[in-house]
Amino acid sequence: MNSVPLRSRGIFIASFRHFSSKGSLRSARFRPFKSTLIASSLAGAAALSPPIFSKSNMNDPYTGDKLVFDSNRSDDTSAAEAVTRLRYTCSLDSLHTSPLLSNAFLPLTPDTDTHDFVRMCFAQFRPFAYTRLMSLLVKPFLSSFMGHSDVNGWLGVGQMHMLSTKQCRDLLRLNEEGEEKKGEGKEAEAAEEEMPGLIDIEAKDASSSSSSLSSATEEKEKKEEKKIETKKRTAGRLLDIGAGDGRVTTQFAPCFDEVVTTEVASQMVKRLRAKGFTCHQTADIKTGVPHDGGYDVVSLFNVIDRCNFPRQLLMDVKPFLKSINSRVIVATPLPLNAWVEVGTKWVRPAERLTGRCCGGTWEDGVKELAREYFLPCGFKVLSVSRLPYLSQGDNYRPFYVLDDAVFVLSPLTDEEQVALQLQMTQVGPLPAERHA
Repeated sequence: MNSVPLRSRGIFIASFRHFSSKGSLRSARFRPFKSTLIASSLAGAAALSPPIFSKSNMNDPYTGDKLVFDSNRSDDTSAAEAVTRLRYTCSLDSLHTSPLLSNAFLPLTPDTDTHDFVRMCFAQFRPFAYTRLMSLLVKPFLSSFMGHSDVNGWLGVGQMHMLSTKQCRDLLRLNEEGEEKKGEGKEAEAAEEEMPGLIDIEAKDASSSSSSLSSATEEKEKKEEKKIETKKRTAGRLLDIGAGDGRVTTQFAPCFDEVVTTEVASQMVKRLRAKGFTCHQTADIKTGVPHDGGYDVVSLFNVIDRCNFPRQLLMDVKPFLKSINSRVIVATPLPLNAWVEVGTKWVRPAERLTGRCCGGTWEDGVKELAREYFLPCGFKVLSVSRLPYLSQGDNYRPFYVLDDAVFVLSPLTDEEQVALQLQMTQVGPLPAERHA
């Protein structure tokens, strides 16, 4: 492993625990790692080893050595090049070998928000930028007696990006005006059957033809009336479990009438409340979150690989769903590399998801989760998307990336669950796909 030189003129000898830059129960995505900083007055320098990436990211071009920071290039140019390396596609042939995922892949693409976040990361990676200074000088000291999430929340570093508001609307099958998104062909018809009731749009007549207008003025007036007449109620109520510092929640919020969050780290709770979100500080939603009539959507963004009992958590979500038409959104990096933050330490969870979701390809992990995790917990996959999970960098890299799968789930009735499990038993084990 290459080390990153750090010049120092003073006498400074210190050992500290170093973690990659994430933020909370859901935000601390990368496996924690220890590094040792040793500087001597004789050498006048120190060497600080960069974090070791999880196996899933070791060879990724956008997290490997190919992503080199060049101070002579503009942040826009660097960001544009980095965004082109992010992954949004998958092998459909491999994914469709599972009957649970037929026509389930929903392709998303990078947008302006993605580019803006990466550009911000490059700007914060320049010499003497706040993020670099905090990561180098302050975080190691605070991490010796504060939890990682609290440190990030207190310093305001370790920001994350995964979904833009537009991508959220695509996941919920909403367009920019808040209407249910209409597609073409059989897949669009199936999507309409699978996701009813998320949107209640008051009536409008969009069939008027501009040819019937006598003048351009009348056409303009009609469009303005149409805008005023159209009202959107979005997708009702959202419960965001493990909301971190609220950056991802903020992108989701315009899609809902009401947003309620949960968090464990006290500094993250303060940030969520400062942004205007209702936040319950709890690790147990059964006892720490009131039902209040239920929720239309419950989200778990990068939580199942950072909690002790992922299966129990998903089953605990069911009573919070308002109806059979409610949805659960689960995002997780693949392959899974589960760790739980306990005070200033990281430990393995009490219940670990095993199998191909912890190794192999992205497609292998998706199929394994659909069959061995979601189905036994009483959920079916309506759609799955591939998105890069971006985390603001530190003193070593502008940003870090994990390969996320974002699932939109629907609750199953007992009869549906039994029927699907019987069908999967008849299908037998799915073959693993291995790609170089």
